[in-house]
Amino acid sequence: MLFMISCFCIAANAQVISGDDPKSITYSNYKFNYIGAFRIPADTFGDSRVTYSQGVFTLKDDGKSFFIVGHKQHQAIAEFSIPELSNDTKNIEDLAFANNLQKFSKILKIDKLKQYPKLDTITGMDYISGRLVINVMEYYDANRDNNHTTIILNTPSQLSNATISGPFSLTGGAHLSGWISPLPKSISASSQYNYLFGNASNLPINGRLSIGPSLFFVKVTPEQSAFSTKSIMDFSLDSPLHEDSYNKSMTNNVWTEVSQAAYGFIPQNSDSYFVFGFSGGHNSKIGYKITQDNNHKCPGPCPYAANDFYNYLWVWDVNKLLNSPQSKKNVTYGKINLPFSNNINDSLIIGADYHQEKSLLYILLKSPDTLQKPFEKAPLMLVYRLSDHNA
Repeated sequence: MLFMISCFCIAANAQVISGDDPKSITYSNYKFNYIGAFRIPADTFGDSRVTYSQGVFTLKDDGKSFFIVGHKQHQAIAEFSIPELSNDTKNIEDLAFANNLQKFSKILKIDKLKQYPKLDTITGMDYISGRLVINVMEYYDANRDNNHTTIILNTPSQLSNATISGPFSLTGGAHLSGWISPLPKSISASSQYNYLFGNASNLPINGRLSIGPSLFFVKVTPEQSAFSTKSIMDFSLDSPLHEDSYNKSMTNNVWTEVSQAAYGFIPQNSDSYFVFGFSGGHNSKIGYKITQDNNHKCPGPCPYAANDFYNYLWVWDVNKLLNSPQSKKNVTYGKINLPFSNNINDSLIIGADYHQEKSLLYILLKSPDTLQKPFEKAPLMLVYRLSDHNA
C-alpha cells in the first residue's frame, strides 16, 4: 500500500503524510498499521442486503460487532459480528466472513417517523451509552428547509422492534449531520462537549452543506435526548475549502465538486483531526453532464477521465482551529492507495469508524468483493491499528 501526499497549507512548517511501508499510513508521529480485512455476506437478511450500501456503520462498544446501513434504497440497519482478521493474503476469497447477528430493519419506516417522510437517508451513526445516535437527511432537499437531523434508536439489541426518540433539530443543521465520533478525553475533560459531528458536500444541493469537511463539538446525552453544539470548522458556497470546485485551473488538489468525506475522528491525547474519504477530478478537470473518456454520460458533475478518482485523507490541527478559525484552510491532504484496490471505482472509501479504546480504524471500501453474486458487488472492510503516537 503506497501512500502519496501533497499539501495545501498556510503554515510553512506544516506536517506531511508519507508511507514507505506498503502496509502503513503515517502522518507526523501517527502510524496506522494494516492488520487485516474481512468480508460481509451479500445475502438478503430481513429488509435489505449489504450490496449497494452507502457505507454508514458503527462499532459496538466491545468492538466485537458493528451496525451497518444496507442497500441505499432500503435505509435499513443490521448487526454483524467481526471475524478473525488475516493480513497475509491478497486474495479476497481467503478472507473470513462477518456473521449476521440481527437482520436488516427499515428504521426510517417506524411509525413515529412517518410524519417526517422527507428523512430518507441515514448519513451517520454512533453507538453511545447503549443506544444508536443516528444522523438523517433528506437526500434531495432543494428547498433547504429540512432541519430535523438526528434520531436516537433506544433499543439497538432489538432492531426489529426498535423504539425511536426524535427527530431532533441541532444547531448547525445539515452542516453537521454526517459522521459521529467521540472526542478524546484531552478535549472533553476541558469542555462541556463529548462527541464531534461532521459532514461535507456528499449529497445534492450544495447550498445546504459544508463545502469541505466540517467539525462541530457536540454534547450528547442520549438518555436525556439532549444535544448542544459548537461550530469549530465549517465551509459554505461563499467560503469553500477550495474556490475552484470544477478544477478548471488544474491547480485544485484538495477538494472538488466530486470529493466526499466518509468519516472524521480525533485520536486520544491528540490534536489532529483525521478525515477519510475520496476525491476526484484533480488530473482531468470536472464537467457537468459530460461524456467521459469511456463514453459514459454523467447525470451530474464528474471527472472527464472515468478513473480520475482516489482515496483521500485530510488532516487539520485542532488547536489551530480553536485558536484561529481562519486556519481552516490550513490542511494537509493526499491520495492513499489501499489493499484490494485494483479497480479504484470499486474501492473508494464509503465509510469508516475508529474504536478509541482499541486504537483500531475500520475502513469500508465500496464494492471490491465481486465473488459472491454475479450481478452485485459487495463492500469489504479493512482494519488498521494506530500505534502509540506519543511514544
